[in-house]
Amino acid sequence: MAAPPPRITNFLILPHPREPRILLTEDAGPPSLPSVEETERRHWANVAPLVGLVKERLGLRATVLRCGRSRVDRGAGVGTRIYVMEIHGGAEAPPGTRWGDGSGAAESLADPDLRSAVAAWSAERSGGRIDENRQAWAHPGWFATTSRWMRREIVARGMTVTGAIQQVRAWTISSVLKAPTASGDVFLKTSGTTFPSEARVTLALARVFPWRLPGIVAVDPARSQLLMRDLGGTRLDRSADLGQWKAALRAYAGMQIQSIGAIDDLLAAGCQNRRLAGLHDRIDADLADTAAMMPDDPDPLTADALTEEEVDRVRSQAGRLHDAVDTLARGPVPETLDHGDLHAGNIVETGSTMRIFDWSDACIGHPFFSLLTFLDFHAPPGGAGGRQALETAYLEPWTSFAPMPALRDALAAATPLAVMHQVSSYRHILRTVEPALRWEWASVVPYFLRMLLRGGR
Repeated sequence: MAAPPPRITNFLILPHPREPRILLTEDAGPPSLPSVEETERRHWANVAPLVGLVKERLGLRATVLRCGRSRVDRGAGVGTRIYVMEIHGGAEAPPGTRWGDGSGAAESLADPDLRSAVAAWSAERSGGRIDENRQAWAHPGWFATTSRWMRREIVARGMTVTGAIQQVRAWTISSVLKAPTASGDVFLKTSGTTFPSEARVTLALARVFPWRLPGIVAVDPARSQLLMRDLGGTRLDRSADLGQWKAALRAYAGMQIQSIGAIDDLLAAGCQNRRLAGLHDRIDADLADTAAMMPDDPDPLTADALTEEEVDRVRSQAGRLHDAVDTLARGPVPETLDHGDLHAGNIVETGSTMRIFDWSDACIGHPFFSLLTFLDFHAPPGGAGGRQALETAYLEPWTSFAPMPALRDALAAATPLAVMHQVSSYRHILRTVEPALRWEWASVVPYFLRMLLRGGR
């Protein structure tokens, strides 16, 4: 018997574009927020389908400012989400809705989650404090301003915009917009204050490896805005060709090896300094962060926090981790460029080359840390045999530094440290996003620490 389709109800906080009012339903019974239901699986940050549904069903041209909450059963795909949106253009209430007083709307809502979300929005609209970590794209007006910048930069380079600029993705660490042009789609990515150097780093790498990076149209380093041509081709995670996966790893290893002599330039461009010399201190800080291990997650549909027993077991790994740092430091493989989030979803095979994008986590560190996410985030073709073949394909370019057995020993030492490398990355995200939206990332540190307990797999 086929499983029932997912069913997600998206409740929408839709403020009036000029007045302190909010859309409410007019149906019989107590007022509620307008909502649209979805029956297709979608990551809550991939907002283009939602924007389309709001236009189709409510007749409103709107974009997402932020997702205030997502409570969706991961297995069944059933649950609710609450989005705060911005309306662009006219303010005629759609059929079945009315404009309600913003300050009094929360009290009229029967659902406590909706009441709390609207009360928080109303307090901000009335002059209440907005958290300093809220990203620029989560504020009204950003979409219009940035769309004008996109059009201006595209036209200045001799291209013609052929349609409306669309919102593709919005969450706490980045925003993505798309502009259709006569010469193909152009994408804007901005990473904000969590990864302020991504635009500069991508531009610097594109100058050295133009055949491996996206085609750059324009960069605004001050706002971490990067305008790129469509990569075309096929994302590697959609390929079942093990040969393509191996080719991608060999190409990436070649970039790392070529970058060994350019560490100072990469650091100057904005790559994070994640070298082994500071890893002992980072490990101690990561293992001391009880809040990240045991997040206060109110969602009853998830159980991501580590137990106290698991926390104790994680902390008992400290000695092994520190020994592994010393082993790598004595090893034959030099530190160099690390993508920081290398996986098959961030690689496109174009037919003539492999292009790698999403360099927000780019750093200088041990190169072998990259392999963990590549093998973990998307199941490689060929099962266990495919995984072993990919490890070999990645290590082969490094045999100019050491024979294969020594490289495998270095990879074994690097694997648990690569887990902690990811823990440090996501703790950084937790520290730099607004507290009300930390739920987006609450499960990730426990996820990786459970991987550590399994031996780094």
